[in-house]
Amino acid sequence: MTLDTVEINSGAVLVDESGENIANTLEVIDLGGGMSILRLPDKNGKPIYIPSYRVSNFEGKGFYPPELGDRSKILEGLGFATDMVIKSELTPSQRERLRFALDDLKLPVILAVHLALNREDLGLENLLKPDESDPYPVTLAIIGRPGVGKSFLVALLSYNENYPIIDLDSFSGFFSLRYREKLQEESGGRKLDVAEARRIVSSLEWDRRAKESDGKGNTTLRAVLDKALEEVLKDGNRSSLYLVDLPGIPGEYDYRTGRSHGRLRPLDIFDLVAVESCESMILNTHQLTDETMQRKLEWVESLIGNNMGNWNFVRGDFLRAIEEVGGQ
Repeated sequence: MTLDTVEINSGAVLVDESGENIANTLEVIDLGGGMSILRLPDKNGKPIYIPSYRVSNFEGKGFYPPELGDRSKILEGLGFATDMVIKSELTPSQRERLRFALDDLKLPVILAVHLALNREDLGLENLLKPDESDPYPVTLAIIGRPGVGKSFLVALLSYNENYPIIDLDSFSGFFSLRYREKLQEESGGRKLDVAEARRIVSSLEWDRRAKESDGKGNTTLRAVLDKALEEVLKDGNRSSLYLVDLPGIPGEYDYRTGRSHGRLRPLDIFDLVAVESCESMILNTHQLTDETMQRKLEWVESLIGNNMGNWNFVRGDFLRAIEEVGGQ
């Protein structure tokens, strides 16, 4: 493959022999107030846009869990050889697509950016619009060590409170969606506590380790966002909150001691999304007993109730920034 530098609206990029873009630098569309849209390489090296609520440059150490370091550590894992940042702007067409996806389609911001900017091949005019009374949704990312019950917590919270799941976990041996499906099948429609829910999904756990080498770790962010977008667009209704299930923090897990240290894998774009692309996030780092997991569940429910107003304001700021940029 031979690489050449070419000029496009957003700056210098690399292209292969066929002229297809290969992202090699961080491209930032600064929206102000710490918000931005990033263009960077997906796991296959092809460029992808993601929203960022955290920072508009390489700073932001305070936003990252110690387990992940900071944005520069993740970008190093993505293969960036330089701290160079290209400042960019949305085209009028991109701005209008994004405004439509955020305001008319009422998509979660991460899916709105994906539809508007990564899937410009998709027309918007025939997509099903939600009812005017439907809420504008926000997202809560659930991240943490593998094996600590992160996907189980997502599934139980989703089942009990009827929050949809955006499954971006491309590494786990089991889907939070499958856990929730099992709870729906066998719960009789009643609200469950942690101990009851664990008993119901225990039969699935036997299959977990056998499924951990199923190749999901090679999935691109674009592929999982495509699937999540398809699921949301099929449903004409919007939820006030979507739970985002993400890969476990890198490291390793010791099944003999039950201690989780994160699974060994390189940092990648999913780790960036985990911290920067949702209105808020919570971190699970330790295995919990049924009793402590129950307290964690109740704490998360309380957190959601106390912070929905703030998260809605943050999402509104993102839409207002897109509208203001377009009005300049």
